Parts: sequence; structure tokens; C-alpha cells
Amino acid sequence: MPKPNFDFTAGEAFADVFSNYQTFLAVAQAFEDTGVRAYEGQAGNSQSNGKILTVALQIPSV
Repeated sequence: MPKPNFDFTAGEAFADVFSNYQTFLAVAQAFEDTGVRAYEGQAGNSQSNGKILTVALQIPSV
């Protein structure tokens, strides 16, 4: 499998992401928020099992 190639600079919009701590934090927060929203967006697929849904919705808060 080929190694993935990620552009953490977002097309040079954050060209200093690895040399400027504040930029790094902003990009990291954006990735985190995106992941949490994607995870929570799928939680509805567990609606038929209340116990699983409850646990699934608690995980992002950890």
C-alpha cells in the first residue's frame, strides 16, 4: 500500500504549521473538531441500541 501524502499546510494557507506553534495549535484544533463532528454524525446509526448510543456519545467528551 502506498504511503499517504497529506498536505498539512492546506495549500500553503498554513505554510508555517510546523514552525509556528500558534498555527500548529489552530490546525490541530481544526482536525480535532472535524473528527469529533464526523464521529458524532455517525452516532445516529446506533439509535436502535440505546446502550451503544449512550456510550458512543460519551467517547468524544473524553
